[in-house]
Amino acid sequence: MGVLEAYRQTREALQSVKKPAASKRALVTLVEEARLELDRLVPANFLDLHPLETLKELPRYVSSLWVRVQRGKNDAEKDRKKAEEVQPFAQALAKLEKETAKAAPDFRRAVEELRGMLEEFRVAVFAPELKTAYPVSAKRLAAKIKEINESARASS
Repeated sequence: MGVLEAYRQTREALQSVKKPAASKRALVTLVEEARLELDRLVPANFLDLHPLETLKELPRYVSSLWVRVQRGKNDAEKDRKKAEEVQPFAQALAKLEKETAKAAPDFRRAVEELRGMLEEFRVAVFAPELKTAYPVSAKRLAAKIKEINESARASS
């Protein structure tokens, strides 16, 4: 499946989730997070934004998001617990991305690698049947973040 078909399928899945009642906070959060994630993965300029390696993997990342929405509609609380596994790494990546504009090329490459690892981790957590392109785990992500932080401190 191509990225545009995966995008369409995921948008339709999001639209099929009727406006959840405020009492279903976990489902409201899932829908909000999934919409933001879809917009981040496939913005209007996604062809210019993503390197070729990422473009090749993008359909799987978007399909993983579709799987997450499908499962989350049935058990939003379980999705929330899975999202908690991903959240610390997403926050660490966001913090590092803020530093890339003024950083050396090696730092930017390392952050880009971390971004790819995080996408693969999302696949592993939310849609393991789609398989990751390479082994990834919370431990590997934590080690990569530590490595990036240590190299940034060393070059400062």
